[in-house]
Amino acid sequence: GDLAVVLAGAAATLRPGGIMVLASPGPLHPAELAFACREAGFFDVSVEWRPPPPAPGSHCTLTAVR
Repeated sequence: GDLAVVLAGAAATLRPGGIMVLASPGPLHPAELAFACREAGFFDVSVEWRPPPPAPGSHCTLTAVR
């Protein structure tokens, strides 16, 4: 899907050791996003939970290193 295309593009664009930071405000579970990042070639993927925004749903920041 679209997420795989975006992550593949980011993995192809970032130099080794480059860092990608994503914010997930909604329907995609952070574990699923972390898995997708690893499948795209990122490693050292971490999820940091943040206070939820005013709208309902979870909110996290994901950091992934290529």
